[in-house]
Amino acid sequence: MNRNVKVIGERNCGTNLLEQLLEVNLRIALLKFTPNSFQRFLLKSIHYDFVQDLIHDSRKFHDLGWKHGIPETRVIHSFDLQELAIVSITKNPYAFLLSLYRRPYHFKGTLAPTFVEFIRQPWVTRKRDNTPERVLTSPVALWNAKNAAYLELRAQFPEIVYPITYEELMSDPVLILDQLSDAFHLSKKQDVPLLIESSTKGDDLSFSDYQSYYLKEVWKKELTKEAIIEINQRLDLAVLSQFNYPLLDPTSF
Repeated sequence: MNRNVKVIGERNCGTNLLEQLLEVNLRIALLKFTPNSFQRFLLKSIHYDFVQDLIHDSRKFHDLGWKHGIPETRVIHSFDLQELAIVSITKNPYAFLLSLYRRPYHFKGTLAPTFVEFIRQPWVTRKRDNTPERVLTSPVALWNAKNAAYLELRAQFPEIVYPITYEELMSDPVLILDQLSDAFHLSKKQDVPLLIESSTKGDDLSFSDYQSYYLKEVWKKELTKEAIIEINQRLDLAVLSQFNYPLLDPTSF
């Protein structure tokens, strides 16, 4: 039987890419959101957030819940842990916040007109986020909460939770596939791995374009001294250090 694998991570952090890479290269049962025909009808017909929350809640014992949310411990325990693997993916917080401002998926309210104002405004989570607080003080708090939760899951379930970073995935996807294959004893579908060359965002950019943008840290050009000061004031430095991300020096911008 193929091992059940769940990918979790914040929006704009490579969850789609990682899911596709795993599914085409490894013999697994990917735990992803697959609503039935009635649920798809509801999602298409009723454009209210509570419907998405209800449907994700109804399916969490099948797929561990929304991939951008924090899996519940009791739901994890409902699975056979010998046949379960959870892969979390984390992006550099500065790059993540820029991505989130460009594509504020599932944002509630009126988006701030500038990036600095966006950092200062509250972020209202969805129920399916499963965060301890529904209203967070800032999008930075969203990064803190989600990634602290992934670290906690790793501490609770060290045998089945495997954290990676977006930058590691972009740098060497084949190495990541090899590491996950070894860690969870996953067999490969072919000797030569298949890579995802096209964007998972529906734009005209290629994997190489995204590689260049993130690995060469081109995104830093979009930051200002003021923005970095605002972000640094709100970052959880303990979480930041666990992922080996440096705290940016605002005087360099």
